[in-house]
Amino acid sequence: MANSVSIFDIKKVQQVAKKASDKAVEKATAHLWKVARNSVKKSSGREKKHDLNLLAWNDSKRNWDKVSTMKKYLSKPERQNEQIVQRDTTRDVRDPKTQGSRLIKKPSGAGMPPKSHKSTQPGWRDYWLKEGIRFDPKAGTVFLNPTRQDKGYGRSTKMPVLLEEGGDAISHTKVLQGYSVNKRYYKNGKVTVSYSPNYSRKIKRYRMQARPFLVPALKKAAEQLLKILKGSINK
Repeated sequence: MANSVSIFDIKKVQQVAKKASDKAVEKATAHLWKVARNSVKKSSGREKKHDLNLLAWNDSKRNWDKVSTMKKYLSKPERQNEQIVQRDTTRDVRDPKTQGSRLIKKPSGAGMPPKSHKSTQPGWRDYWLKEGIRFDPKAGTVFLNPTRQDKGYGRSTKMPVLLEEGGDAISHTKVLQGYSVNKRYYKNGKVTVSYSPNYSRKIKRYRMQARPFLVPALKKAAEQLLKILKGSINK
């Protein structure tokens, strides 16, 4: 795979693998995958909650102003006559929340294997790093796929090279701050309301120190790999 990084590349192992049986190569590859995957620990992080606000656009400031908290706004009795609609089904929500949350994720120390975190973004897989370690038994490769490269805010070094060797990195966080409300009043007294979520975004560019785990896993597994492969040659 073009976007995969093989770690099955120690010359001695490769030489023996060429002579070993297909079954032994598959068994050795599965062992290497297990060692690599177990070196990455899952981390759920610490959830931090915050109140969500009712927001209104301020033309003079070119910014969103806080009008009230959503908890206070949603508790008003006159809202009982409002009909919630969605002007834009890809953005508006029908069930605005009063509290938001974000995960505080503590990374592993430099030089140590990285942690695999629970996702904070909708659509992203939880524990992507750990779950993304895969292997191709027939090709004799263990890899991390898909790789991820930031394309929207300037380029950073590709995963997993960034973790293995360190390099220029870009992180961007997206946190729900509250909702803007759009109301429409009708002559018959009907009132429709739609809620659009508003997020704050933060981009950070930094130099990330290496947190290798693929190459160290190969070195750790090398002795057992040779036993598995040589065992099939001697038979």
